Amino acid sequence: MPLVNKMARKTVFLSCHPSAGGSGVVASELALGLAEREHDVHLFSSEIPFRYGPLPPKGVTVHTPSPIHHPLFQKTMPHGFALAQSLLCQAQSTPPDILHAHYAFPFALVHQYVAGILKQRGQPCQQVVTLHGTDTTLLASDPCYLDLIRQALERVDGLSAVSSSLALETLSTFGLTRSVDVIPNWVSPQFHPHRPPHPAIAAAHSANEVAVLHLSNFRPIKRPDIAIKAFSTILANRPARLFLAGDGPEKEGALALARSLGIHNRVESLGSLREIETLYPTADLLLSSSDHESFGLAVLEALASGVPVASTAVGGVPDLLGKGSHGALASAGDGQALGKAALTLLVNPKDRSLSAINRAKDFSPEIALEKYETLYSRVSRDSRKRVNP
Repeated sequence: MPLVNKMARKTVFLSCHPSAGGSGVVASELALGLAEREHDVHLFSSEIPFRYGPLPPKGVTVHTPSPIHHPLFQKTMPHGFALAQSLLCQAQSTPPDILHAHYAFPFALVHQYVAGILKQRGQPCQQVVTLHGTDTTLLASDPCYLDLIRQALERVDGLSAVSSSLALETLSTFGLTRSVDVIPNWVSPQFHPHRPPHPAIAAAHSANEVAVLHLSNFRPIKRPDIAIKAFSTILANRPARLFLAGDGPEKEGALALARSLGIHNRVESLGSLREIETLYPTADLLLSSSDHESFGLAVLEALASGVPVASTAVGGVPDLLGKGSHGALASAGDGQALGKAALTLLVNPKDRSLSAINRAKDFSPEIALEKYETLYSRVSRDSRKRVNP
């Protein structure tokens, strides 16, 4: 049943990366939620986003900009130029009210360029940027990118971040003189505990093993080596099996570490799973071992599925796990401490599962959608005040 729309209908263009990372997931879910509230929603990405599967959901128009097919540009045509062309082309038939960039680079910069052209056409629109983490923590480590992104963030009409810690880090890193709205991520209703066990989880339980999950894009910042070390500590105390879901550059190194520790026969790689919601339920524990997490979307998805979480105390994760019996924290980079924290969660599993589910209820789609609508309304209102003081 469609959600009640409390804001005048708007045409919203969202740009995002298509990957399974938090920025692409949140942009995809936001597009769907706005469409259910009867807004005209267009999502721009280099591919159909991971969360949508082969077909976009009803109400969301997905655009996948194509580069220029010319030998000169086969290896050098940046996605930003193709994106700008696609945005401007669509704006000819449906001028946007809001250009919403999920991830600052390159989308905030492309949107500024497009907004300038639309203003010249007599089609002014407002620009909103949502920061998700590495657009602040990684790209800003290069002084050239830092200045480029700072200028873009200072000029947009609305700026949000997915956690309080990321908002504070953004203000400090870029030296911004503007405010940052905090709009936490939310958990999709597809993540819930009432699902049949995944075959891999069922097999572990049949062998009286604790089923431990680690979900990751296996980039260096995710520290899968710490997850392997933490699991080694768990295994020294309980029969257990670790399931690695996802793929990325550090996965082979993690598997090699498991072999060197002599625990490789208890570590199973499941590869990339599109329907990740089928893996969480009936698992006993999620291990999150990152050096940095702006929010911790996998943590929230696990909680909604009734799975307690042992995590490094980084970024926005303590906000998710700081209260209740559903989580335990350890210092970043300390695999043994993370393993010991995880062991504390393997007692009273029913109580911990209920605590996890109740905590996830604080992050509903309705709450987040209303906050984004409020942000859209405010930047539109402020724009009218500037035009008609």
